[in-house]
Amino acid sequence: MEIPSNHSSKDQMRLEAVLEQMRGGAGIPGNSIKAQCERHPELVKRLEDFELQSSVRLIAALETIPDLHETTIRIEVLLHLAVACCNGSKEATVEDLSVWIQLLEQSIMATQEDPSEDVFIGYVCTAHGGFRIYQGIFSNNDFVLEQLLKFLSGKLDFPPYSDAVESILELLKLCDAIAEGLDQMRYMGGTSSNSTDIPLPSDSVIESHANAVTFDESRLEELEIDRHKLEKFVLDLESIEDWKPLPLFGSPIEQRPLVAMPGGFIIASPSSLCRAAICHAVEGASALGEWADLFFQQQGAEFFANEILNRLGIEHNPEIDLPEIPESLPPVLSFVGQFDRGK
Repeated sequence: MEIPSNHSSKDQMRLEAVLEQMRGGAGIPGNSIKAQCERHPELVKRLEDFELQSSVRLIAALETIPDLHETTIRIEVLLHLAVACCNGSKEATVEDLSVWIQLLEQSIMATQEDPSEDVFIGYVCTAHGGFRIYQGIFSNNDFVLEQLLKFLSGKLDFPPYSDAVESILELLKLCDAIAEGLDQMRYMGGTSSNSTDIPLPSDSVIESHANAVTFDESRLEELEIDRHKLEKFVLDLESIEDWKPLPLFGSPIEQRPLVAMPGGFIIASPSSLCRAAICHAVEGASALGEWADLFFQQQGAEFFANEILNRLGIEHNPEIDLPEIPESLPPVLSFVGQFDRGK
């Protein structure tokens, strides 16, 4: 198949990559981190010369720029490649980042990106205050975490629950501090574009966003963030080779999005902070066993009582005696109502 001559060189390269996928019988690009390394050999070769921390802070800055919301997948690909391959001593600059992005614009992963389906910045309401979070490409992160925290906060007498809540709150403080430093309001939307290019802002804007995702010791103290409660979210760089075969989404970076630096952290993936909190809430609460069943039973019962019954016009009637609940019936929140009055 010949590529029409009126296509730009970038379009030709992308089309050739798609055709190569089709010839190989693969409809979807390989989604493992190892596959991404193999798919971007020139980019990998360039990244190998650079020091990790300076590279990660520049890439992470891109996740906090609303105009780049739709290019999140390629930004996360670049982040994973950097963590997997940066083992040199050269300090990365914005100029280097621009070169990496140019190589990434031709990536087959551009075909996996869709228009934004949610706001750029979500908002998590808790009993301890509200926190802005970066949604990334996953919808309803804020709602899911909000419901989990509501459930966990009612059981703080149990150490696994209280520890999980305290750690999650410290993580949310980090996320909100990034948005605060960049003057970004909750429910801010991203920008849509028909282009597959990744339009970088000015050097000064990128540097300001890179500073926003960097938390040294003095900044952590100023924000009253307990860094020890965040240790469980720090990426283990010693096990990189072990997780290269893992999928891009759901990788250790998604669950541990902090990269340690002397006295503090770099937020390697701001859009993963909320997902990391969700994973930690699930892991921490599971120590008591069957908590998931209890959580969903409570959620279902509350939705039934607060939403469905109201819409049907059913009123609570405590005078009606309920029959004895069979032993085989899962525990539910009992509710008796009367309806169809006047019919």
